[in-house]
Amino acid sequence: MLHHIHIKTRLALTIIVSSIITACTQPSSVEGRMTLSPQAMVADTIYYPVRIKNLNPEDEWASERIKKLNRKKLVDDIFEAVYSGKATAYNYLTDAPIDANHLKQQENEGELNRDEVAELEFRETWWYDVDGNLFEKKVQSILVASALYDSDGSLRGMKALFYVKTQPCTVRK
Repeated sequence: MLHHIHIKTRLALTIIVSSIITACTQPSSVEGRMTLSPQAMVADTIYYPVRIKNLNPEDEWASERIKKLNRKKLVDDIFEAVYSGKATAYNYLTDAPIDANHLKQQENEGELNRDEVAELEFRETWWYDVDGNLFEKKVQSILVASALYDSDGSLRGMKALFYVKTQPCTVRK
């Protein structure tokens, strides 16, 4: 009889613990990513620039925003991904692939200087689930741009160099 009560107690505890664990976890899908319904999509495609180099030394806020960014590593990694064939560079106007050897030649001849890359433009899809307070972003592509100056040295704007498409990823634990 004692053994029978012990089994019932264990079973009840197992059910309670399982319920607590299930109730406290957020929904997940393949590779640990959040599962959001298509109805949660708030931006099918959104483009936005991110300045990754402060072009005005007097702008303290611009420096503050990027102080933890390893700009050189990020830019070098994008270029190296293209040169190694892990990523393809595309023309931002025509969407045509750009030969990696052509880009490398432009860089070697000084027509293209990765040290001048000052901005990235992200193309993303966004989802927001208000019930679970979940926000998910998927980067579709990253456009690489350098600063363009007038003859008097004032910033005219950004010059798009190329873009690369990205693959979905998960953070390794």
